Amino acid sequence: MSNKPFNTKEGNFDFTVYRMLSEKNVTTLRKIAKHHKLKGYSKMKKDELQSCLGGVICEKERLPESLYLLDNKKWTFFKELICEDYMELDQKLDETATYLENLGIAFRFSDKKLNYATIPAEIKTIFAEICDSKFLEKRERFSLYDDYANASMALYGLVRTDELVEIFESLNKRVKESGDIIEAIEGFSKNGADYCIFEDYIVSRAFEDNDFEDVPTFADIIYANPRYAPAEKEFLKYRSYEYYEITPQIRALKKYLLTNTKTENFVANIIVDEIHHLSAVKGSPQEFVDVFNKYKIITKEEQVYDLMNLVHEVSLNTRLVGNHGHTQLEIMEINGVVPEKKTPEKKMPVISEKTGRNEPCICGSGKKYKKCCGV
Repeated sequence: MSNKPFNTKEGNFDFTVYRMLSEKNVTTLRKIAKHHKLKGYSKMKKDELQSCLGGVICEKERLPESLYLLDNKKWTFFKELICEDYMELDQKLDETATYLENLGIAFRFSDKKLNYATIPAEIKTIFAEICDSKFLEKRERFSLYDDYANASMALYGLVRTDELVEIFESLNKRVKESGDIIEAIEGFSKNGADYCIFEDYIVSRAFEDNDFEDVPTFADIIYANPRYAPAEKEFLKYRSYEYYEITPQIRALKKYLLTNTKTENFVANIIVDEIHHLSAVKGSPQEFVDVFNKYKIITKEEQVYDLMNLVHEVSLNTRLVGNHGHTQLEIMEINGVVPEKKTPEKKMPVISEKTGRNEPCICGSGKKYKKCCGV
């Protein structure tokens, strides 16, 4: 944050690049210098860093290259901020503002214990000059590339670089050009995307945990199956890692929770989310039972068998990255296998009673049930 407060009430601003840089500490200045690949920045003193960065940030060709590689959330924030003198930040916006500050295109400051962000006058002037139809077309194209890469990671875990181009060209009907897609993906990867390029693959960051050693083995597994290929509208829903397909089986599980166990709607939604996640990672039967016990759902023996049959159906119809995006049922059909009716193990879990009025609320608020969801 800025060390010297700006008087927002009186409109006493000096939102210029050099002024904003002068308010930043050396650590922040070096982050900006690293983004702009400023040579020798690690050995520069603060005054020299400020002077060099001021010139670099104000170079007209630098801004569009930074803006092309903003994800949709950051791009939306930038467009809103550039229309204002400054904007008050909450915790979520502060993270986005910090990211833009490290690029040198927005800066944070404080006034009367409140946090704000602004875009310097020089950046606003440059943006007004570059923001034409050509810039917006490229910006839209790069954003779509990012969406396709994120959707591929959610559905498949990894994808060959040439295959991503193929997917884009086969599904996309809006943007005709795709010659710079891998260049864009490399740029997003270097700017904190949830994916990166490893050899000939675009892979989920999850593979970084063991230095990409699992990539060849996993690629052999998923490419043993045909790729699930939905239409673009459905495919792009997966660009959000929170999205999953609400299947008839998931609806049936939720309906049972609401009708047969009198579970509150918001708790039923939480349970369904957790059951889907366990299905996606092939959880054990006991892990599924533990979810129901955690929320004190099971009160009758027959409910165990009903719920586990419903869970089995959900699992059969959940899309798995290890199946190249297909469900277990779809893979069985592809291979000509007839699924057998699941018979749950006759091992009763520890059955929980309904939540007592003086017990902690199941929503995790920390309040007693009677003063929270039990009101």
